[in-house]
Amino acid sequence: MDNIVGKKSGLTWAVHISLLMLVLLWLFPTVGLLVSSFRTSDQIASSGWWNSLTPSVQNFTLRTDPPTKQVEKDGQFVIEGNLFTKESGAIISVWGTSSREISRYNATDTAELKKGAT
Repeated sequence: MDNIVGKKSGLTWAVHISLLMLVLLWLFPTVGLLVSSFRTSDQIASSGWWNSLTPSVQNFTLRTDPPTKQVEKDGQFVIEGNLFTKESGAIISVWGTSSREISRYNATDTAELKKGAT
């Protein structure tokens, strides 16, 4: 019995590590709920709460009129209109033809579309 006094069991470390893992497992979704409560519904739907901990870029997506509104001018079909008001101060720097590749082209580029269209 004299050898036992003052010595910890080897299982003490296993118990402490297990307890730490349980606390972290409980804390992860709790922090996620707290962070998500400060985000908008669009942000929640588009990315996980852990993405809100780092800076992000937000793309402002606009759509032109449908092809039925196009007009033929000088042998080309053109869709005209204003996407921005003067007060918005927004500048188109990149654009795309698909929601998956919204930044494929620079503002001055011409896109090659299906069936030889540009």
